[in-house]
Amino acid sequence: MLRLAAFQGATILQFFAIFYSRRIKRIFPALIFMLLVVFALSTAFIPGSWLSWVNQSTGFYAFFGFSNFILASTGRDYFAPTTDFNPFTHTWSLGVEEQFYLIFPFLYIFLVIVKQEVYNLSYLLNIRHSVFISFL
Repeated sequence: MLRLAAFQGATILQFFAIFYSRRIKRIFPALIFMLLVVFALSTAFIPGSWLSWVNQSTGFYAFFGFSNFILASTGRDYFAPTTDFNPFTHTWSLGVEEQFYLIFPFLYIFLVIVKQEVYNLSYLLNIRHSVFISFL
């Protein structure tokens, strides 16, 4: 198991290359297997009249980690009544996880780089809110 201490002396690009390769090796084999099995079983056992383009799109976008976007944009989120008819609805959480791994490290680096500006902005916002609340 790799520890953060093993990366001492490595560049940030080397760290991200190892980080993302480990995520891909962990997530994609199970994802591809699950998508193939669910596709095969849904084709075999779910009547065609119950399936729609949203189901196919959800499965397609799940491969890229964006099934939560297609579900949200069509109003077929996890708690919608039509959830029972989409065999790929459960992939929304995996999409959120993949998006977290893609976005959060870059967001963190961005915040570290501009932390002084962020702290100054938050300080000014806190003063503004304090003044506003004091007038209430």
